Amino acid sequence: MINFPNISLPWEVTTFLQSDFRGNERLDVLNRIYQLLFSSSQMAPLIERLFSTAVPDREVGQFLKFLGWRHFRDRLSSIYLYYYEHDHYPRGTDPLLVREIVQLEREAEKILIDGQSRFFLFFYYLKLADTNLEKIGQSEQNLFRTFPREILQVLCSNNLKIWYVDWLLLLLWHFCDYLGKDLVLKNLRETIKSGRAGAMEGEGLVEYWFFFDRLSDLQKYQFISNVLAYSYSTNSQRIFKELII
Repeated sequence: MINFPNISLPWEVTTFLQSDFRGNERLDVLNRIYQLLFSSSQMAPLIERLFSTAVPDREVGQFLKFLGWRHFRDRLSSIYLYYYEHDHYPRGTDPLLVREIVQLEREAEKILIDGQSRFFLFFYYLKLADTNLEKIGQSEQNLFRTFPREILQVLCSNNLKIWYVDWLLLLLWHFCDYLGKDLVLKNLRETIKSGRAGAMEGEGLVEYWFFFDRLSDLQKYQFISNVLAYSYSTNSQRIFKELII
């Protein structure tokens, strides 16, 4: 059974990974984002020290503009992958630590909305969760490796652009695990083929109650626990306010 642990990440990081950068690459916009998220007394010294080798001879506030939001994201994310594995901060940033996530992102590019990182966020969480589970002796799960790639193959067979792709992947994975991939992916293919899903953001791709009502009480408990763990770990408060899938 899938087990999502609670991960503690700075809200600045999770907020950045959930930000929309479509059309927001002007210098003034990037400067505002940087000042909002990374100018605190806790974050500013850390960013300056760890990014200085990647962007030498640049002022701290120019890091985001100089690297671009995507490369800045990769380097920022690498800091906490290293931290969770070694229990101390690295001497610099290393985008190679997130290369597997970036490669998956490229393979799923067809369904992703340009300028957002929710797909990246989902698999980034799985990487962090695997480190957490390994430390408590549950490394056999390996969530990142276990995620069914068949789900991505079916989703990429259509022309939909999915905004809340992380939540969609979470739902589909759990339903596949509980009810079997054949049933869930067949239903997904039929939904895509019928055109019942929304034209832009993938609304209606998962017949939620059709699947949820078929779960046992134990499965429902585990599913809801994992939803809460992912929401807590990614600082995703919106799940408590409205239905987003």
